[in-house]
Amino acid sequence: MRNEQLFSKGGFYQFIVQSNAILHKEAAQAGHEAIARFLKTTNKKHIALLDLACGGMPISICRMVESFKDVSFDYTGIDINPDQVQAAQNEFTYPPNFNSVDIIEGNAWVLSNLIEQNKHYDVIFTGMNLHHGTAEEICCLLLQVKSLLSSDGIFINHDLYRPQGKDYIKRPSTNPDNELESFAMISPELIGSYKTPNFSIPAITANQSHSDWRNEFLDTYVKVLAERGGDQAGIQATADHVRQRDFSLNTNEMKQVCEKAGLGVTIYPYRTSLEPLKDYYALIVAQKS
Repeated sequence: MRNEQLFSKGGFYQFIVQSNAILHKEAAQAGHEAIARFLKTTNKKHIALLDLACGGMPISICRMVESFKDVSFDYTGIDINPDQVQAAQNEFTYPPNFNSVDIIEGNAWVLSNLIEQNKHYDVIFTGMNLHHGTAEEICCLLLQVKSLLSSDGIFINHDLYRPQGKDYIKRPSTNPDNELESFAMISPELIGSYKTPNFSIPAITANQSHSDWRNEFLDTYVKVLAERGGDQAGIQATADHVRQRDFSLNTNEMKQVCEKAGLGVTIYPYRTSLEPLKDYYALIVAQKS
């Protein structure tokens, strides 16, 4: 998110990652296995890697690939926040098998510049990003991702998903606390230019709190963060962020969105994890269908 203190340099999100509250370790292991399967199907020893909304600490994707000693990676990260770009460029230590690192300041939902440069990537990753978008915005992003993937490339996403059977909460068009701030991740014009299909997902509004699945989710999330030593201000900022900005699809809806974008998808839940929030997160791996 643009200029949100929670995700800025030194922000509380660093504690969230390090505490594994939202299963970054499980994501890294599942992603490693997905990339290992991909490498077995290709003769490539030089992999182009794109990380969307990389942040200042691209830990998950680095953990996914650091053990492949006989493979080199050209890494490109994109993030909208200048301080995160600076941190990723100058302060983060990348694995030895990274042949090159290029960090771009830009919108990780709008990939026009890369597409115009006719760039292609073997692995595209984004983590904890898609749950901010509508189904149409996610589909539009995936249509862009599809055009950037190499013919046998894979897209990997670790994210927050709404439990099955829980009502989808419609995202407001603007920030309720600042109506000048649009919540749109992609402009209607770009969505239209990709002929993005519409998705009919029955929705409620966020003020119907009795049906808000995030109540139970936040009860557990706040408890986990407190038990692991999180400071109260950071915990409150995290809870406020979820209430204000998180409007997740469920995994069935996400699969439908991927398929509409022309991507075949496999969903990997974290069922074997002992983490309290395991049922709210999953990894997806998609390829051109």
